[in-house]
Amino acid sequence: MKRNLLAILCVWVVWSTVVLYAQTTPQTSHNGGKRPALVRLSGSLGLNGDFFRTSRVRQTAPDLLGRVYSDFTLHLGKVQLQSNILYSSEQNRFQESLNQLGLRGRWRGLSFSVGDHYPTLSTFSLNGTKVKGLSAQMDLGGLFVSGSWGTNGVGKQKDLESGLKYEAYTQDIRALRIGLGKPDGTHLHVVVFSANDDSTSVEGRLQTIKPQQNLSLSTSTSIKLFKGAFQLNGEATGSAFNPNQFGSKIDLTTFSKEQGIPESATSFLSKFFTPTSGTGLSYALKGDTRIRLPFGGLNGSGRYIAPGFSALGAPGVISDAFDWSAGANIGLAKGKVIASGQYSRNQNNLSGLLLSTTQRHVYSANLQLQPVPAVTLVGGFQRMESKTEGEIQAASSQTFTSWNLSPTLTIARRNGRLHNVSFNFTLNEFGAPALPQQGASNFRNVGGMASLNSMLGKGLSLLASATYMKDSSAFSNGMTQGFNAGFIKPLL
Repeated sequence: MKRNLLAILCVWVVWSTVVLYAQTTPQTSHNGGKRPALVRLSGSLGLNGDFFRTSRVRQTAPDLLGRVYSDFTLHLGKVQLQSNILYSSEQNRFQESLNQLGLRGRWRGLSFSVGDHYPTLSTFSLNGTKVKGLSAQMDLGGLFVSGSWGTNGVGKQKDLESGLKYEAYTQDIRALRIGLGKPDGTHLHVVVFSANDDSTSVEGRLQTIKPQQNLSLSTSTSIKLFKGAFQLNGEATGSAFNPNQFGSKIDLTTFSKEQGIPESATSFLSKFFTPTSGTGLSYALKGDTRIRLPFGGLNGSGRYIAPGFSALGAPGVISDAFDWSAGANIGLAKGKVIASGQYSRNQNNLSGLLLSTTQRHVYSANLQLQPVPAVTLVGGFQRMESKTEGEIQAASSQTFTSWNLSPTLTIARRNGRLHNVSFNFTLNEFGAPALPQQGASNFRNVGGMASLNSMLGKGLSLLASATYMKDSSAFSNGMTQGFNAGFIKPLL
């Protein structure tokens, strides 16, 4: 029986930003021009508040949320220091704290991050994981060195009173990248990564999570020719992964035979890594190319992840899968007309070890027009087709189609004030044919948003936006409306 579920969402956003800027008196050069001040301070302090209420049986978010953030930057000659501070009243028991406290710095060829940050050394080693500690990179002419040292998460145990809480061991992370050339240019780099769950970071043993260990060795190469018009990139990663450090110890000779590697290599690996029952070795490969043409460009990429591959520093990587993509873009009328298209294909279970295999095809196209300087039109289309076949369950398929249109109007007054009005309209449709054991899963979503950014004079700007969304499915219908407004003004 179809259930009608009425959801009323009221959103109230109080948003204010304080921009601080101070600098010493600029010095006058010999030719009468202004030279940058020796000491400068700039940045912003923001306050954001949300009010949320729904008539649904289970409310997944608190009634009130508050966030404070800042990104002050201090310039001391050629030295630059920037803070990264975020405090949120939202503390979800099912995930790590959202709060951040960090400091970034830069001086000539040296840059570093202290505190909470998200370093990236390669795709399949350290990529997107939060690290609390120190990361630094140095460009020593033709030699490039970067590294990270810290922890991911704080040891937490289950809340016995509520029975539900985020569980995790403190994870020690060490990573080093070294090689010739800069990462964004022609280079040859080697990356060593280690992640080790500290089993002593919690009392006793967690019931649902086992302490894990990961050690990987990666290579990253890139070739750029013809002033960057042709670029070829490649990465390869070999990984040793232990899913349970509490598992029974295994003989190194037996492990070498099972993995098909020399015993001398296993003996060397055991100095930094402790294999137990269930430990495996695997690898991942990635390559992409870009070609820039006078009127546009071409691009293509491919990625293969072998069965059993796991990377603690790169969440979201799915093993035993291969995907590739190809695309093109073209620009006409001096950039007033830009069109692009992309196709990608993904398939898992290449080894045939799983009970089902999924294939996905994604098509996308985008068009940008600027008929007059004040008006810009952007439109896009995307369609995803997914099909799953298995030995036990019946074959199933899903389709997702999305359309969007975003017109923007920019008005520049003679007094230098800018007024920007933009709109965004979306249509999303999801469909899954009915199976004998379940009903059809069809979904349709229509939404729109309007936003305004207007300079009112004397440094005061008005920011406002309104949203509307209506969705319908075989099980429920819903509507969402929202509005937020704020002002921004420099104090100095």
